[in-house]
This record gives sequence, structure tokens and C-alpha cells, in this order.
Amino acid sequence: MRGRSSSTTWQVLQGGDGGYTAVDTLGDSIPGNDVLFATFTGNSLQRSTNGGSSFSAGNTGITGGGFLFIAPFAMNSGNRQQLWTGGFDVWRTTNQATSWQRAGGVNATPGLGSISAVAIAPTNPNRVLLGFSDGFVARSSVALSLPSSGNDWITNSLQVSSAFVSSITFDPSNELVAYLTLSTFSGNSLFKSSDGGASWVATTGSGSNRLPRVPAHTVAVDPSDGMRLYVGTDIGVYTSLDGGANWFREVTGFGNVSVEHLEFNSAGPVRRLFAFTHGRGAWRVDLNP
Repeated sequence: MRGRSSSTTWQVLQGGDGGYTAVDTLGDSIPGNDVLFATFTGNSLQRSTNGGSSFSAGNTGITGGGFLFIAPFAMNSGNRQQLWTGGFDVWRTTNQATSWQRAGGVNATPGLGSISAVAIAPTNPNRVLLGFSDGFVARSSVALSLPSSGNDWITNSLQVSSAFVSSITFDPSNELVAYLTLSTFSGNSLFKSSDGGASWVATTGSGSNRLPRVPAHTVAVDPSDGMRLYVGTDIGVYTSLDGGANWFREVTGFGNVSVEHLEFNSAGPVRRLFAFTHGRGAWRVDLNP
């Protein structure tokens, strides 16, 4: 579906089991020029080059198995020609899905899980992090030049948890700082890396101001303040103003509902945070400067 910041009206573009999406507006204000990407289940990436009027296959050349029911893909916000996806294998395109290349060898990923999360550092397209359904995280600082063979992802990986890695997000202004969320009812659900993914530490706070032990699905870092974090959980949105040392639940009317994705819109005079939920629609809040 497509929505606009200035309206509560939504337009249906595709049907089915909705998955991940990405948009390239081409830097103009003409919706009919937008390049859109959407997925259904498994390896099903679709592309539209006319703002959603029609879609065609955007996964030509991708082979192999292991794609999750809802398989992730990510677009590099700094260069929207570059997208990443995968199942047991890692796939990249540098020409906006006109063609795809395997980035690493066949099944050259750690553990026994499938890729469940992808993140590209906005300030360095070569730095990519992959999360897996069995808790592994793999990293590369030369991702755009990885050949179609080799086991770089296995070499540069570690298992943060046995839980499902539900999302990974870089700090928009620091390629070495990243956060990941885990879908788990036991243990910590948010981790931070300060070294590009080589190591991870729990960032859930303590005492009464800690994140609850419920699944977390998404984390957003304020582009204007790297210490301000937002996490979407099974029971709503939590906010930290101090880099994750203390967490506070959003209680100004937001639903007690699973939050699948958080996204900033910093364009225009009003900065906004959008929350996309499971079953309770989309929400937005205006943020102070």
C-alpha cells in the first residue's frame, strides 16, 4: 500500500502476503516516476518502474533455497541502485535488480539458519550486516567486491543468541555502530555493536527502566541524535534518550500492539516517526527538533 505524510488515505498497489518494500523516488516529487520494490513469500521480489501502475519480476537470476516465508531485502539509502537479499545464499544487485550476483559461495553462510535481516551502512555501502534465523550475525566491510565464491560471511560471523534476528539497523552517521533486535520471550531482545558487528552487547537497560522480555521486531536511530533510540516490540514502542541505558514505554495513545517496523521521515519542516503495526494499521508522531 502507498500512503502520504499529509493524508490518512492509502492506495493498494499489490495483494497477497505482504513482505518487505523499498522505494526510489528518483529525487523528484512525481509519484509516477517512482521505482518500487515489494515481496510476497519466499524469493518473490517484484519491481515497478512506473510508480506502482504495474509490476514485473525483480528476482531474475536469483537461485538457491532457504528463503524464509517472509524473506528480507534491503536497499542502500545512499545508492538506491544497490539491493541485498538472500536465503542460504547472499545476493546483491548494483543496477536496481536488472541483474543479481551471488556475494559469497553457495551456502557460504554461518550456522543452519536463513537470512532474516539485512542492513547496509548509509555512510559506507561496502559495510553490510546479515542476521539469521538461528541467531548468527555475519559482517563484511568489502561487501560490494565479494566474489561469487568463498566463505567470508562464515569467517566474519558469530552467534549472538539462539533466537531469531528480526532486524538490524546502522546508526545513520556512524558505520561502526549498529543495533539488532531478537524475537524472543527469554533473554535480551536488543544488542548494540560499536565495532561494525565484530562484537555485540545487550542494550536493554536495567531495573524499572529496562526493555521487557518480549520479542522486539525493529529499531530506529534518530538521524539527528544517535543517542535517541526507538524499538518496536510485541507490546508497543519503547524510547531511550541515552543510547539504551534507560527505556520508557510510549503511553500517549499508542496501541498495545506488535510493531513490525519503525521509520523516520526527516524531510520537510516537521520530523516524524512512523510505526507500522500488525493488525492496528500505521501510526505517526511529530518529533521535537
